[in-house]
Amino acid sequence: MVGHMLDIKLTSHEAKPRITLMTIITICLIASLSLIAIKLARDVQEKETLGFDKNILLAIHSHATPFLNSFVMHTTDIGSPLYSALAAFVIGLVLAYRKQLYRFLVLGGSMVGAAGLAFIIKSVIERPRPDLWHHRLIHETGFSFISGHATMSMALAAALVALLWRTKWRWWSIGLGIIYVVYVGFSRLYLGAHYPTDVLGGWIVAFAWVLIVVLTFHLLLTEKQRYPRKKS
Repeated sequence: MVGHMLDIKLTSHEAKPRITLMTIITICLIASLSLIAIKLARDVQEKETLGFDKNILLAIHSHATPFLNSFVMHTTDIGSPLYSALAAFVIGLVLAYRKQLYRFLVLGGSMVGAAGLAFIIKSVIERPRPDLWHHRLIHETGFSFISGHATMSMALAAALVALLWRTKWRWWSIGLGIIYVVYVGFSRLYLGAHYPTDVLGGWIVAFAWVLIVVLTFHLLLTEKQRYPRKKS
């Protein structure tokens, strides 16, 4: 179902000049995710999720091993805002070279918007980082909610799924995207850098934002199809 919601056609000659049922469903999904994100942020701010968050982190930490410590420390940054942005930049260059403007804008809008939302939400909620054990593997600065790693990895994965949906790479992008997003989220919990609700919030915000970007360009292309620019 989600795949169909990302199933936009990114060339003007393919756009349908009408609002489809899938468009309505996508709008409803965006609204639902937005309400969930607002409710989650409110619960986090009022510390209603703190007991749940701590129990999950302590349960994960109880299974820590030296090998996992080293592995996770050296791989968690594959989902960092910097590395996600670099990956998107390289892919964006390929899209620009191939003159796929709308795909380029969908990817760029997804990443830039997700980064902006993460910064704003962190600044508003101002949640301190977890501090549940003495020997933390990494020391992060800044606020905890929402997770920047979770947000940017989800934005990158979801945008790529949208761009590859009508290609033979559809299921590869979904499968690898899920593995990528889940691992990045788990790594932040394992390292004690974030609470579970930080990761969940990042996923929800990023996915909702990518849907907004995808839907916006779908509607713009629809309008372009309905009202093509006349040649002078």
